[in-house]
Amino acid sequence: MWTSGDKRINKLEQENKRTKNQISKTMSRYFLVLIVCLLSYCVNGQQIVQKVYKFNVANGYNCIYDFAKSAESFYFIANQGINFTHYYSIIKTDTFLNTLWIKEFTTTAGEITINQVIALSNDSLIINGNYSYNNKNYCWLAKTDSALNIVSFRCLDIPNFEYSQAQLCNGDVVVYGTQRFDDTITHRKIFLIAMDTELNIKWKNQIQYLDGNDKIKIAEYPGDGLVVQAQAYITFSTPTVPGLNTFIVRIDSTGNVIWAKRTGTFGPSPSTIPYLYSGDVKVDHQGNIISSFQSTYWSILDFDNVLQKLDPQGNEIACKRFANVSGQDALVDNISIRPDGNIIQLMNKREHVITDANLNFLNRRRLSTSPIGVFWNQLIDENNQIINSGATLSPYEYGLVVKSDSSSAIGCGNNPYLSISVQSVLFSNTDITGDIILSNFMTADTTIYLSPNNVSDISDSVICNSATQFQELEFRDIKIYPTIVDDVLNIGYTNGDGATIEVINTMGSVLMKLPIRRSISVKELSKGIYFIKLIKDNDFITCKFIKQ
Repeated sequence: MWTSGDKRINKLEQENKRTKNQISKTMSRYFLVLIVCLLSYCVNGQQIVQKVYKFNVANGYNCIYDFAKSAESFYFIANQGINFTHYYSIIKTDTFLNTLWIKEFTTTAGEITINQVIALSNDSLIINGNYSYNNKNYCWLAKTDSALNIVSFRCLDIPNFEYSQAQLCNGDVVVYGTQRFDDTITHRKIFLIAMDTELNIKWKNQIQYLDGNDKIKIAEYPGDGLVVQAQAYITFSTPTVPGLNTFIVRIDSTGNVIWAKRTGTFGPSPSTIPYLYSGDVKVDHQGNIISSFQSTYWSILDFDNVLQKLDPQGNEIACKRFANVSGQDALVDNISIRPDGNIIQLMNKREHVITDANLNFLNRRRLSTSPIGVFWNQLIDENNQIINSGATLSPYEYGLVVKSDSSSAIGCGNNPYLSISVQSVLFSNTDITGDIILSNFMTADTTIYLSPNNVSDISDSVICNSATQFQELEFRDIKIYPTIVDDVLNIGYTNGDGATIEVINTMGSVLMKLPIRRSISVKELSKGIYFIKLIKDNDFITCKFIKQ
């Protein structure tokens, strides 16, 4: 039987137990807060890598040509030329450019090239190339798994085929290139073949406009087909000599022409016959078209680079001339568009020129110092870093890959900002929709044998591996609270308008992506540690919080 004293003792024990539990919970909470405080500082910065690939054969032509990126890997095409024969390999690396494997496609007869590699969402690949045998060229495509094992394959016999490239547009693999339509080498047609990712043909068309269709680039038009840019010969009435011209065609998702515009020449300049060479084309996040081309109109000796912004109907919004680029190469021109709308243009094979979305000049920087490099291709990754591939000089001795930060800084080398002359110019884009000749054409499948083999004659070395830190100008005052949260995570910020938010788990998966706001609901998240990433312009900050 309980006495009153016993009851008091038991009550005190229960109260002490509750107090200890509360203290324990409070201490645990403070411990978690301490962890979060230690871990949730704003972290920003980007890892810079410069890397060379050595082809262990003397006196060869070596470069890293095209490449693609999946969520976890890069796939680089290595081109090794020896005595007029070229060998093509694919190098797989992780996102830090650590080599995972190198493989080369071989065939029992004939010679192959690898032109493009496309990384699909499941980490499988689509590879496009050409095949030459008995003085005839063919276009081939292979679908592989992430280890380069062939899953499906097609080799197409295309009439009067010259070369091909491939690109992913709205889920379709679009193969494009040129065909001769007579014995005159300057007379060409553009062909387009749309396939699903299993390499089944959905539609195909030929495009003809004037003579000499060449220097073709395409871009995905989100949700509705693609944009094609090419060049063609024209003949001036006075004097009657050939020149070059650029034209752009909007194609819908079934291969039909929506509109076509010619970026017209001025006519003959006072000093010489002007030439326009077609460059690259991209579509921005608003559906506007960014086109580039080069012209000798202003100078006899050098090509000036021209950047043009068109609305979705092909009408000019803005146009800028970037002048006095010494030794500007008319054969290499590559455009990338960042999430913030800024445009990065690879010019003269050696430098970035960055503009805002309205083509206003921001900066210009060289991409390499020592070793001096030339570059052919680039892309922007999910962290706004710029990856370029090419080769070192003297001549093309090594393949070269540079992963620069969002301001084009290359890390272990001095690549200062450079000036450039910029001038607004006007091009009247002429409607040529009625002059575009569109027709179908026949293809046939041809059997060849391809085998991926491991490669041992390519080695790599890192020449720079560093990190850059940004000045936290826009994000200096950002706070998240509470850091241990049940339902709603609050975000305090100044000058954060236009930023985006990503909520990421510890495995790196993005669970939410939305415009910045003062609070977000995390009620549906499971218990655990999460990251919140705030992105604006060239900068980002990552903080950690705990969902309890």
